[in-house]
Amino acid sequence: MASLPWKGDDQALLERLRDGGEAAAGLLYERFSSDVSRMIWRLLGADSEHEDLANEVFVKILVSVRRVTKRAARCEPGCSQSR
Repeated sequence: MASLPWKGDDQALLERLRDGGEAAAGLLYERFSSDVSRMIWRLLGADSEHEDLANEVFVKILVSVRRVTKRAARCEPGCSQSR
């Protein structure tokens, strides 16, 4: 069953992802997969690993968002953490 396309703004989608919304990961993929695929195609041409590279981009995004979210949760209000 295909989900409906995301009609909100990109910031709201990232906030949903940050808040742990599992459906947001799929929406993120639907929203940006064609753009990421086109960029990879332009950079590498007709590479047989084109789809694998696009999927790896999304895995890295999800890991990064979750890591930043966990780091922010450990930080008390008003603190600033570098890296």
